[in-house]
Amino acid sequence: HRRRGDVGAACRAHGEALALFREMGDRVRVAEALGSLSIDERERGDLALALRYADEGIAVASDLGSRAAEAEGHFLRAETLRRQGREPEAATALQRAAELAAGNHQELLAKNGFYTYLYNVQYKELV
Repeated sequence: HRRRGDVGAACRAHGEALALFREMGDRVRVAEALGSLSIDERERGDLALALRYADEGIAVASDLGSRAAEAEGHFLRAETLRRQGREPEAATALQRAAELAAGNHQELLAKNGFYTYLYNVQYKELV
């Protein structure tokens, strides 16, 4: 939905998925849905909610011990913080994402070029 420009529909679909994954107890998919909702809300302009979703996703990923998912969550957090004009906090979040990404190159590359983007664009700009 988001790719077609219907962010509202994307939010609804990801919200429904989140509820279903929570009900099923699938914490990996819960973390993924939270990441998607963070992106959706950032696109809609609700940066506070986007940040809450990113933070919850980070907590779930950390509990699961998924460094790659946690790194992605910190990256989403950094993007939202940047849009809020909170550059120092964004740089800290990107640094944490980079630390967590170490050793997870293949998994992160599979996630829409996250690792490449992180190091080649954002990380160099802010640090």
